[in-house]
Amino acid sequence: MVALTGSPARAEPARPGAAIAALSPAAAKARAAELRRRVREVAARADRLAAAADAAQARADRLIAAAAVRQRELDAAEQELADARDRYGRQVRDLYMLGPLAPFGPLLYATDPAGLALARRATAETLRGRQLDLLAVEVATGRVELALAELRRSQADLGVEQGRLAVRRAELADELAAGQALLDAADATVRRAVAEERRRREAEHRAAVLAALARAGIGGATVGRGTRCDLTGTSAAERFVIEHESSGYPSAQNPESTAFGLGQLLLDQRLRYLGADYATTDCSKQLAAFRAYVRDRYGTAEAAMAFWLAHHWY
Repeated sequence: MVALTGSPARAEPARPGAAIAALSPAAAKARAAELRRRVREVAARADRLAAAADAAQARADRLIAAAAVRQRELDAAEQELADARDRYGRQVRDLYMLGPLAPFGPLLYATDPAGLALARRATAETLRGRQLDLLAVEVATGRVELALAELRRSQADLGVEQGRLAVRRAELADELAAGQALLDAADATVRRAVAEERRRREAEHRAAVLAALARAGIGGATVGRGTRCDLTGTSAAERFVIEHESSGYPSAQNPESTAFGLGQLLLDQRLRYLGADYATTDCSKQLAAFRAYVRDRYGTAEAAMAFWLAHHWY
């Protein structure tokens, strides 16, 4: 029995979609379809919640802007009230210092009808000005109270809207988490199905290899039993790789993987290059598959040999 000195050939990774399509059984497909449907439903709900959250955010932004306007109005009204109170306070202080009859002084000192008429008008104007100042204080006070009430209402509305927004965001986070959980479940389901199918196919492959060995008269041998292939006509680089992988035995089988034959091609590679003949021990067919693999992966046998020398597998 000749031991294998090289690691089995390694093919480029297959595309996920192709692997699933090739390996998923009917039950896994049905399960995956159901999970995809549920994921679409969750995604649709998440989209609706995201739209609702965006609308709530827009309303909250408008309420924030309105609250800022109300705050500016309140600041202006408070300033106006302070100015009106200051003017009225000065008048009260003047009246206190000059006495309560000070506005009527001109009337008391008028000595002729014309002076009396002039004093009357001046006194009336003074009293009217003081009444207007008092009215300005009352109006400014009312504007402050109104602006304050509007600001409080805007803040209350903003609080309500922010509460709704928080609820929408929490619901959206829950939906997204549910969608991710479904995707994880679908991924796990597919992975289990692929692994199970791979085990089944590898078992079938091993049975087919043993059957091929039996038909070739090699019996139940596993690695390197039987007749070596005639490698006449192969290049030095090709012979180097083959000798280091299988010692030239078409029945060489790696017990740790699905690597088999002259080039120790894996099952997927042999299915690609040999099709239904993937378990053949025919030297010419195996050599053709080996050369096709080397051409596709390395371009030349010399490049494959250089890789083997650097890594001890190819």
